[in-house]
Amino acid sequence: METTEATKTTGAPHWIRLPRAGTVCPHSGLKRGQLLKLASNRDSKIKVCHLRERGAKRGTRLIDLESLLAYLDRRAAESMEEASR
Repeated sequence: METTEATKTTGAPHWIRLPRAGTVCPHSGLKRGQLLKLASNRDSKIKVCHLRERGAKRGTRLIDLESLLAYLDRRAAESMEEASR
């Protein structure tokens, strides 16, 4: 679909951080909790990178925007297909 191709040409970032609690992702419109749930589900095939210094308790979780948008495109296509039945 067009969404993933648009990220390559519009200068959108390759990796995005999770939004702060209580806010939504400006790229997908999803809340932090939903993104975490999708990122932890291996079936979604969303690429995730967890950056953490050795010995640190916290790190930064980054999500590959292209894989996230591709997942959303697949889900949209599936729901449109189900609706047309």
